[in-house]
Amino acid sequence: MKRLIANPRETCKKLGLNQENFWGRIEVTQSGGSRYESGRDIPEPTAILLDLAYGSPVAALRKLAELRGVSAEELVSKLTKEKPANEQV
Repeated sequence: MKRLIANPRETCKKLGLNQENFWGRIEVTQSGGSRYESGRDIPEPTAILLDLAYGSPVAALRKLAELRGVSAEELVSKLTKEKPANEQV
């Protein structure tokens, strides 16, 4: 699977976030994130979460559709047809 966020350190800096806030958004500790930024391999599930959290909205939608095994168009279509959980039937 192609990664959207190739350089987490650069993305973190670009967004103006500190490591704790950047990595905490995907439930990775600051020390764990620091290790990834220093060159340790990022596990695929963590890389996917990075892509979903920090990729562009369109790219994140495409990534989610890929994970679900459907097209982005099909995913959007299903989303627009479903009523929100808090909406009464």
